[in-house]
Amino acid sequence: MKFSILFVSLILANEILAQTPEEQRYLDTLRMGGAHVVARQFPEFELLTAKGKVYNNASFKGRVTVINFGFQACAPCIAEKAALNNLFEDFIIYDRFQFLYITYDDYKTINKSIQLHNIKYPVLRTTLDSCSLLNFKQGYPTTMIIDSMGTVKYCVVGGPVDPLKARKAILETMYPVLIKELK
Repeated sequence: MKFSILFVSLILANEILAQTPEEQRYLDTLRMGGAHVVARQFPEFELLTAKGKVYNNASFKGRVTVINFGFQACAPCIAEKAALNNLFEDFIIYDRFQFLYITYDDYKTINKSIQLHNIKYPVLRTTLDSCSLLNFKQGYPTTMIIDSMGTVKYCVVGGPVDPLKARKAILETMYPVLIKELK
């Protein structure tokens, strides 16, 4: 009897823990940390800021672009806001640098987030599905550096929920890539 209960429990646990192929692919991409996205072309897009400025793939021409994907209810997204603001302020002196934040938050949430986090870089709104396609279904936050030809040169997925750890990670990983790309 005990063996039967144990056997049934093991079978049920295996069924519960089993991943669908799509879930497994998603978990695998998270484990890769975005490295498999590097060297790929950024997907076609055209998005507007709340003020009506248009950004699309032509916006990459002659520029090095940081794109950050996130949303206001995401703890790691919030933790990196101050460090991303610093990054923007540190690199805006380069004519070839641009920074875009893409979110699926509604405009009310976007405006609140801009005020709360003192965001100075352009914020682009799209749908959840479009956001997911543009960030190669990586999850949030995702940060990419795109070269002047529209090729992903750097991609990182996720991050710490501690703002100090987020700042350290951004300083150590993104700054060297940006400096190299902007030379």
